Amino acid sequence: MIVMPKVPTTSQAHRSSSLSSAAVAGGATTRNTPSWTQQDDETLIRARASGLNWNAIAPKYFKSKTPNACRKRHERLMEKRNAEEWDGVKLEVLAAAYMDKREQIWRILAEAVGEKQWQVVEAKVILPQSKLNGEKC
Repeated sequence: MIVMPKVPTTSQAHRSSSLSSAAVAGGATTRNTPSWTQQDDETLIRARASGLNWNAIAPKYFKSKTPNACRKRHERLMEKRNAEEWDGVKLEVLAAAYMDKREQIWRILAEAVGEKQWQVVEAKVILPQSKLNGEKC
């Protein structure tokens, strides 16, 4: 069986050539764009917070970046921020969830290491804060 190569349609060929010529004319490439700086990140966050969409942000602030690159960078920044910013309420929710599931968690681990009492395993792993700081008890 002979497989014929796909021939781009007129619209696909036109879109491809116009994107290539636009990238060359603007000096932008999708592969060799400079990495994001701290200042770029701050500009991106401010621009998005002001209500601009990605199609407005990219050409206005980041001539060498695509709207999709701006969106993906913003998503990564927001994920990182959410992972780092644990307020008192979030910590309280975590503590309550831990206390609710504590016995289940440690019982499974105790069984895995052959210990009958889950509290013994918990005590071996959850060290007093003073020991974590290198103080003698």
